[in-house]
Amino acid sequence: QEGIALFYTATLIVVMLAFIGVAIDLGRGYIVRMHLAKAVDGAALAGSRKVGIGSETDVIAEVEKYFSANFPDNYLGTEWPNPSDKVNVVVTYDSPTGTYTINVDSQATLETSFMKIANWTDITIGSSAEATTRMVDLSFVIDRSGSLDSVWEEVQDATVQFVDYFDEDRDRVSLTMFSTSTEVLEPINTPGRGFSKEDINDHIYDIDADGFTATSEGLYQGWNQLRLVPLAEQSGMRVIILFADGSPNSFAALFDEEDEGMIHGVESGDEFPRKAGMGTNQPQVWCLYEPYGTEEEYVWPTDGDEPDYASEEPPFYNFTYDEPDKISYLSGGVSFHIPQGSASSGIPTSFPLFDPTVNPLARALTEEDSDGDFPNHPQNANNAARNLLEIIANEVRADTSGKYPIRIYTLGLGDILNENMGSIGETGASILRRVANQQADNPFYDSTQLEGKYYYAGDTDQLNAAFREVASQITRLSQ
Repeated sequence: QEGIALFYTATLIVVMLAFIGVAIDLGRGYIVRMHLAKAVDGAALAGSRKVGIGSETDVIAEVEKYFSANFPDNYLGTEWPNPSDKVNVVVTYDSPTGTYTINVDSQATLETSFMKIANWTDITIGSSAEATTRMVDLSFVIDRSGSLDSVWEEVQDATVQFVDYFDEDRDRVSLTMFSTSTEVLEPINTPGRGFSKEDINDHIYDIDADGFTATSEGLYQGWNQLRLVPLAEQSGMRVIILFADGSPNSFAALFDEEDEGMIHGVESGDEFPRKAGMGTNQPQVWCLYEPYGTEEEYVWPTDGDEPDYASEEPPFYNFTYDEPDKISYLSGGVSFHIPQGSASSGIPTSFPLFDPTVNPLARALTEEDSDGDFPNHPQNANNAARNLLEIIANEVRADTSGKYPIRIYTLGLGDILNENMGSIGETGASILRRVANQQADNPFYDSTQLEGKYYYAGDTDQLNAAFREVASQITRLSQ
């Protein structure tokens, strides 16, 4: 009996040792698998960050470098089936979506210790990962009109923070700022890619908030920047970010001047009705200005900052106004634009001041004469400024000249955007939703164009969070 007990005890010890050995070897295998997966995942992400700033060979080298740094040779006794091929890398590009995909996989063998008793000499451990990325061409268009003066420092800080979210080696970012006049302060980088955060930050901090709101001209110049990137070099994600704190009240066009020809300038029709406590409720048409530059410069025949005329007392919709003494007509209801710097091939340079397929019908220009011209009174001027922004935005989203379509995001600041203003009593927020082609709360949504989104910050305390949401949305779409 003692012999039998000893036999069973010895057998049990052997079985227990076998189980302990299996547990130890499998535990080692689990640790190796975890570290291998971590190294493969990180290597795939490292390779995706190299896309666009290096060749495929550079991408593969970056993957191998990162993998070797995070999974050294002989880690816990691992070996490679093929020492010269520790990690396999495949880089593919999908032209229709502009997406790069980095596939990484690796296999290692781990020599067992106790499991050899069962003739199990090694364990094969493998891991794979995939990273996808789309590079971004971004045109940043910023309102710097005078209504932002009291919060301009906070706006500058928030816009600088937003720019920092993007990769200055791989993404492209241009900067356009507008008020009465518009200026492309940082052209898009082409040929090549990347941008200088330092230069863009300097531009933002070097400029003041002043003037009216010629939003359509800012959007037009921002559109031209994206179009300047050659077809073969365009990123898979092409975006315009438009920041504004109010509705448009100025626009670039050709104006009739008493048989002296046409003048290229910017006209302003003040808002009406105005929000309580925000100035007069008498809309006016002011002088002509140069459409480009960082300072207001008057265009002949206007020579000062006084309005050419003001409307009579309310109501404003019966056109009881004085005849302008200098600029009488919005000629032909047409707006003309000149791209700053280089003009992208084929970009339109003229647009109607009203389009019934894009604008609310109530914003039509009125009192057209026999020559097809419209009187230059406040309601026509104000409606034209609003119409033109939406018309150009529609052209941007419908642009098929590029390799990929353009998406527009808008970001509004301040509660004035939620006030019913203008000749038809509409909010600035509704205009920005239409510009972005947001589906929600937008009867003009066009399902044939890319959907953007309107973001809102009630005050500057919410501005960083709003910009962060925009950046997160772009990042999500680019992954």
